[in-house]
Amino acid sequence: MCREDIKFFRNGLAELTPYIPGKPVEEVRRELGLTGRIVRLASNENPIGPSPKAVARMKNVLEEINLYPDGGCYELREALAGKHSLTPRHFILGNGVDNLIPLVVNTFVNSGDEVIIPAPTFAAYRTSTVVAGGIPVEVPLKDFHISVGDIYNAVGPKTKMIFICSPNNPTGTIVYEEDLKNLIDSLPPEVLVVMDEAYYEYVDDPRYPDSIEYLRENENVVVFRTFSKIYGLAGLRLGYGMARPDYVTQMEKIREPFAANRVVQAGALEALADNEFICQVKDVHQKGKQVICDGLVSLGINFVPTEANFIFADLGMDMKFLFPELLKRGVIIRPGSLWGYNTFARITIGTPDENQFFLEQLADVWKLFQQS
Repeated sequence: MCREDIKFFRNGLAELTPYIPGKPVEEVRRELGLTGRIVRLASNENPIGPSPKAVARMKNVLEEINLYPDGGCYELREALAGKHSLTPRHFILGNGVDNLIPLVVNTFVNSGDEVIIPAPTFAAYRTSTVVAGGIPVEVPLKDFHISVGDIYNAVGPKTKMIFICSPNNPTGTIVYEEDLKNLIDSLPPEVLVVMDEAYYEYVDDPRYPDSIEYLRENENVVVFRTFSKIYGLAGLRLGYGMARPDYVTQMEKIREPFAANRVVQAGALEALADNEFICQVKDVHQKGKQVICDGLVSLGINFVPTEANFIFADLGMDMKFLFPELLKRGVIIRPGSLWGYNTFARITIGTPDENQFFLEQLADVWKLFQQS
């Protein structure tokens, strides 16, 4: 008898599918036999890598990797507290934000509790809710934006948590300060708002809320940020959560004891202090964003105005045809079909050379399809 037939696996797994990351360069080379240039604009990585100072600090730590890391991340919590004007007790560290998402769900959500999730957004919110026995309540976006009004209307007696990704992945749009304030002020005291702000360093819009201010006011808010994006440490996995100290105390009860390794803690400390490098990354990002947007406009391609380091664009043809054609030309992007947008793609902003290479290959593919 099949294991699934006898209820061998945990309840809820049948309605889940594994997370599919952006295709690695190595996989594309292996599958297609490519030997030339391959540009990966699929996973929203920092295209110029981490701070050289962070790299140097991490190299110095390599001889100590036989030792367990500081499980409490004392130095890093002190540095983050100084940066965000909070206390060290407001912080919890994890192996990326996708390690912290199930942690916060398992801390607060009981079986049968409802968790409100915009759709589409980062898939881990729904997965963690289902695994914990919670009930995901999906609220569709409006014009590619998270509708705070619709989220509030979805709140019911069983609501325990609300996830808000801002800038939202995959659309790049943000929730505005006035809307967030109205939501938090109107919610019942037993509802927790989780703000995933993995891309907040890229935001320029002055209407973007200061979510940490709600923590200073002791509100029911958890804020997630990461070292994977602008700090360029995605391969080492480090995210951090900020919450009321009494909430952190409860989350620590089920947190992995060594969720942040020794090497990444050293790199993160140096990365936090290297403001000059962050300014350099932002400059590359802003110029690249303009180049890609201008290139898409010249091709007549519509896209969602973004506050993140990626662009959600309607490329005008089904990605099941376009995606493999771009792969053959050494360009990896993220098909929008993963979120139900079959003609869309999420395109990470790369280096000047990568952006230009992408636009050239996209233009060639467009000509190919127009001629066919």
